[in-house]
Amino acid sequence: MSVYDAYKGVIVFCRIREGSVKPGTTIRMMATGAEADVVEVGYFGAGQFIPCDELEAGMVGYITASLKNVKETRVGDTITEAKRPCDAPLPGYKKVNPMVYCGLYPTDGAKYPDLRDALEKLQLNDAALQFEPETSIALGFGFRCGFLGLLHLEVIQERLEREFNLDLVTTAPGVVYRVHKTDGTMIELTNPSNLPDPSEIEYMEEPMVAAEIMVTSEYVGAIMDLCQERRGIYKSMEYIGKSGDASKAEEVGRQIGMYLKKLGFNLDFAPVADINTNPQNIVIGDRSYGSDPSLVAEMVSAQLDGMHDSGITGTLKHFPGHGDTKDDTHSGYVSIEKTWDELKVCELIPFTASLPKTDMVMVSHITAVNVTNDNLPSSMSEMMITEKLRNELGYDGVVITDAMAMGAVADNYTSAEAAVTAVKAGVDIVLMPQNLDEAFNGVMNAITDGEISMARLDESVLRILKMKAKYKLI
Repeated sequence: MSVYDAYKGVIVFCRIREGSVKPGTTIRMMATGAEADVVEVGYFGAGQFIPCDELEAGMVGYITASLKNVKETRVGDTITEAKRPCDAPLPGYKKVNPMVYCGLYPTDGAKYPDLRDALEKLQLNDAALQFEPETSIALGFGFRCGFLGLLHLEVIQERLEREFNLDLVTTAPGVVYRVHKTDGTMIELTNPSNLPDPSEIEYMEEPMVAAEIMVTSEYVGAIMDLCQERRGIYKSMEYIGKSGDASKAEEVGRQIGMYLKKLGFNLDFAPVADINTNPQNIVIGDRSYGSDPSLVAEMVSAQLDGMHDSGITGTLKHFPGHGDTKDDTHSGYVSIEKTWDELKVCELIPFTASLPKTDMVMVSHITAVNVTNDNLPSSMSEMMITEKLRNELGYDGVVITDAMAMGAVADNYTSAEAAVTAVKAGVDIVLMPQNLDEAFNGVMNAITDGEISMARLDESVLRILKMKAKYKLI
């Protein structure tokens, strides 16, 4: 980090890692190659610079060397002795990529050099600030500047106006889009006027930030709401599980529910009731609240309460538990070896705890060979759905399959076969068959042939209507 002084030039803030530096030493900036003779060294006092004879290893202080050109220094650079340079620079700061760009123009065109000098000086202690010259027919000469976000933009603008007495015109902030064209090329779009003809565009990408936001529990809901309003994608429930505080899970459910309600939704395929017991699991992971069945049960129940408070129907998934698998049903066949009794003392605990309050259960495509005695996915198994879930566990709500276009089903059954088998097994809603028309016609033909009775369909219709009536949707 550095600051600029009109009389001393660039004042470099540094820590001496090895050797020493004193007035008269010729130093080299390794990033830029600039060399200069040290004029003054010193350390910091309360709001002041205190000169000294020498800075030695372990000391933190400053160096002046009559560096008048601010481009000769960079944040995180390594300074070495010119006559005895080190072999390689020390690891500096990780390069920061700006996310928001806008144009800064002086209201008076004659102030363009002043704006450039001001930006260079601000860049001395702000590694995240980037800028390059640009011109505008309407605004003249200025700079296209990159910032971490809108707050960073506002801070820089305010500093330019207050510290450097500049009057500025700021263009609307935006981000850089990547436009992938049909000819295989990619362009970075900084101005909407440069957007290619739609027929030349294969797809577009916009930047996203992977952010970790640390807040106290009372602000979790508000932060989630802000992120979701800005199209943020919530990635992990794990930290809530680690807290052991069910009220946080309830607040998460409430905030998600409020957000969905604003968008016009009335159903969410959540919460995940799986227990993350297999470290090799590639599909559940931190989607789960944790590896403790009792904790997961408590958290899932609380999240359901929060969703219901917001008027959103919840869905327990993925029955009978996907947490102890190491393969992904999106890709193909997945089986577990556990018996029903083994499932009851672990995977089923969150489900049984919340079945009385849930309106819908999503059945996974995992095959539980030691429960069903066949290779059918659970979503198509009469033993798993009717005998176990409904009769033994006493659940009479809506049962929905996981997406039937997933590999575990689509690779082994036609859309018609899968849909007919699932309905016969006791499923009320067949979700996302690979071929909807084929699935529909398959069920209709099965009804015509007497393979599926109208009484069986009436059962499902009645369950769905009861759920809709509960939430005043009919």
